[in-house]
Amino acid sequence: MPAKNKKINLLDILTKMDGNYMGTGVNHENKEFQGTLSLRSIVNNKGVSLKYKAIGTEGNEFNKDTTLYNHETILYNEEY
Repeated sequence: MPAKNKKINLLDILTKMDGNYMGTGVNHENKEFQGTLSLRSIVNNKGVSLKYKAIGTEGNEFNKDTTLYNHETILYNEEY
């Protein structure tokens, strides 16, 4: 925990974490998905851009490029 009087600057933390992150999870319907997060510092570190996508790991057509099933039929969530 930070000292009592020390404030945490979330923007400073996020601008230092530029990159792409990936993980797996289970949604509210108990279906597995692969989540990707792209975090970018913008406007000379005065802001951040976040892009998140959750793609199911089960579907009808396998996509060899993403090693997942057809993204159009099982895209659970995408936010920018």
